[in-house]
Amino acid sequence: MLSINTNKAAMAAINSIDTNNSLLVKSMTRLATGKKINSSSDDAAGKQIANRLQSQSDGQQVAQKNISDATSIIQTADSALDTVTKDLTRMRDLATQAANGTNSQQDVEALQTEYNEIAANIYSVLSNTSYGGTSLFSSGPQTDTGQVYGGFIPGGMMGGKTGITFQTGSESSDVLILNINKQLSELNEDLCKVSYNYNCQGSLESDQPIDGETPELYTDPAQAMEDIDTALSDVGKLQSALGSSINRLNSCSKNLQTMNDNLQYP
Repeated sequence: MLSINTNKAAMAAINSIDTNNSLLVKSMTRLATGKKINSSSDDAAGKQIANRLQSQSDGQQVAQKNISDATSIIQTADSALDTVTKDLTRMRDLATQAANGTNSQQDVEALQTEYNEIAANIYSVLSNTSYGGTSLFSSGPQTDTGQVYGGFIPGGMMGGKTGITFQTGSESSDVLILNINKQLSELNEDLCKVSYNYNCQGSLESDQPIDGETPELYTDPAQAMEDIDTALSDVGKLQSALGSSINRLNSCSKNLQTMNDNLQYP
């Protein structure tokens, strides 16, 4: 005779325990991760949407780091140009002093010595300013058949003909291109006219000598003052381009933060 022994109440209790345990595990997982969807079984359709949103959010966080690095690079360049401005201003002061007829020959020689040293420092700043070991303004000294000229070839991280591209968002089109090659070229050519100690024997476009003699405080301090004013104007144009890029990066950063906040905490 077949006999089946059952305990219906116990079976119902076990089923309830299993169901509640599964829900408890899911709740604990959500509490631990802070995410509503932790596997495809939680929400099959929602998982695909969540992955897309998470990818966008992660990209925006990386872009924020990119913007921070880009800002640091531009600020480094801007600080270097501040030094160039101070040096040029001092050179103009020396030229102004040399133009005064009360100076003796020894006085002018002393002024010329400092003038030349400052000019050499400008070349050093523009040639050696770097970020992470990479030059910002220069791709090397200007040469012809092994001869090194006082000028440099605009290049490096920021001064190349194609400029530098900053990725400022999670999409491929979210970029900022900073190109200061033209402004650097103009500055370099005008600096070549400021002092023979920064003499470009060839222009940036060719190896032909730049027209006109380099002014010296001995002979033409007034011309030196005019050439320095032109160089100062070139530096101002460069710093204007850098400052505009920093402002744009700050705007991008604020927009990214707003978007990322809304993605993570809808």
